[in-house]
Amino acid sequence: MRRVLQKILMTVLGLLGIGSSLAVFATPFLRPEEAGVRLEQFKAVAASFAANDHFPVGRANRFVHAITTHSIDRRIMLRENWVQWFLGQFYPPLLRIQNPLRIVEGGAGDCSERVAVLQWIARQSKCPTRIVGLGGHVVLEVFAKGKWVAADPDYGITFSTDVKTLTHGGAKYVAWQLQRSGVGEPTIENYLSILQSSEDNISMGVNEPLSPRLKVLEEWCEIARVSLPWFFFGMFLIVPLAWPSQRLALADSKR
Repeated sequence: MRRVLQKILMTVLGLLGIGSSLAVFATPFLRPEEAGVRLEQFKAVAASFAANDHFPVGRANRFVHAITTHSIDRRIMLRENWVQWFLGQFYPPLLRIQNPLRIVEGGAGDCSERVAVLQWIARQSKCPTRIVGLGGHVVLEVFAKGKWVAADPDYGITFSTDVKTLTHGGAKYVAWQLQRSGVGEPTIENYLSILQSSEDNISMGVNEPLSPRLKVLEEWCEIARVSLPWFFFGMFLIVPLAWPSQRLALADSKR
């Protein structure tokens, strides 16, 4: 009976090792060609921004807006990270992505995910950032040229001041910026309503992600994705040596 259980366990470990290894090595080959091109373009442009003496917030913001599209349906895919995808079936918040490179690779994200992309670019340029939740919408504040300015990559708009100033007395300026971007009146009214209801506006700490806890979990999933194959193969080799029947057989042979 013990030998049967040992064979079953070794078969499971072997299959897990092979399957998880294939998931790691197959990821680049399963990525759509346009996704790879978009990711390389993004890295190149982000590097050019980082090379500037002064971080061009407006240009970077418009770039993020152009290279991604708005979508509330973006979820982690099995081919991207099988560990995060699997855990997300039991804890749905993990299906959302904060990894900026994966967001760009997919080419779509909601306001918070596009903010994460802009935040990543700003941090490559050593610019402090703050994510600000507006009770239904998310924008980013970037400290550039000696002051905080608000940027909204979901609309591709960069303001000349921070969220607090926009909230108190900046309605006409915000509406004008939105109109310039082709936003309709109903959307402008909704935007101003969200912005001015400051009681539920929340500012994160400097350079903090929108959800620090989920960010840590996502980073651990990235580590697990590449380390679990080694774990499974290691256990596959250790089990025969650690199994009780094997130890007894070795002891008998020495007698």
